[in-house]
Amino acid sequence: MSLQFKEIHVFYAQKEIITFNCKIDLVKSHVENQLKTNPQDIKLLLVMTQIYHLYYNNYKQALKLIKQVLQIDPQNIDARLDLVDIMKYHSVGESSEKLKLLDECYELDSQYWRIYFIQLKVYDSMKLSNLFLYTKAVEYLEMFPNNFWLKTYYLQIDADMSPQNKTFDLNYLKESEYLDFEMLRRLAYITKYQVEKDFSILCEEYSIRLNPNSFYSLNNLAYSIAKYRNNREKSIEYYQQALQQNPNYFTTLKNLAITYEEIRDYKNSQQCVLKMLKQNNKSEFAYRMIINYCFKDQEYQTGLFYAKKSIELFPNQFDLLISYLDFIVRSLGYQIKDFEEFEMISFQSLKTQIKNIQEQDIEFICQNLLYIYSQNDNFFYID
Repeated sequence: MSLQFKEIHVFYAQKEIITFNCKIDLVKSHVENQLKTNPQDIKLLLVMTQIYHLYYNNYKQALKLIKQVLQIDPQNIDARLDLVDIMKYHSVGESSEKLKLLDECYELDSQYWRIYFIQLKVYDSMKLSNLFLYTKAVEYLEMFPNNFWLKTYYLQIDADMSPQNKTFDLNYLKESEYLDFEMLRRLAYITKYQVEKDFSILCEEYSIRLNPNSFYSLNNLAYSIAKYRNNREKSIEYYQQALQQNPNYFTTLKNLAITYEEIRDYKNSQQCVLKMLKQNNKSEFAYRMIINYCFKDQEYQTGLFYAKKSIELFPNQFDLLISYLDFIVRSLGYQIKDFEEFEMISFQSLKTQIKNIQEQDIEFICQNLLYIYSQNDNFFYID
């Protein structure tokens, strides 16, 4: 497959599609000059909102412009959709708040296609099942059968559901006048399972040419370079660029932690994991990583702290429960002092549904329980 690079930037205002075919800095300068003459022009304000949000990662300035638009037009639907998109991009607010704002948009105009496109984005960010996303995409496409954005999102979900030997007619997308940096990223995603991986990477490279500050696109290119070209050093450069644009982007922190781990740079990997926990103290992945590092570094007291936190959050994960028991033993020089705690967690772990349980884990529990009972003849466990 081939693809010709085109300078395309797409914006949405007053339920219209607005395109520019020059570099984004020139677009910004052009819109700013027009706003000097017409400071209350809602279309221009919404285009500038999307420029700040999507191209400059300045969501605070974007929010100020959204507020300005809503003061002029309290019922403006695109301003509300931009607000939802900003909340999704920067992980601000609860999913329920985004869905509530989308409900307001439905009430304003249930026939506006962009509501459904943003709705899919929000559902996707909620980590709902591919089957649910697919069902919704089909439902929305039945409402808008020729919509470029919904059709592309549908193909993206479809490719993810059944990636093997999946081919699509993508000429409509490749030749589109709306193939901006975001849709290029989606085209890359659709084609990433195909044999010709270079085309997918080319789409990601073009996406970054259109928007060098897109932390989504930088993250995706970094991932592809590591996976398909086995160039982890180069991928780290792109991950770091993504974090410069958004230091709190969880996916990049996770990917970077894994990449550092793969090249045995454990120090930097651990720093990424700690940043992940600071951002999201309920990440099961981050807890597992930091627990492993505590074992490696023999930081048993620190490991005990994180292991205890992990089983409070994930009480039915056998391996986390075993790690906590192991840290109890190691952190006290292989002397168990809190018999009740050890016994309670031991029985809790044995009650979990376990696949492929390791014999050594059961032996570890039994040996330590026998030790506890041998130390206190009057100690009994009551279920």
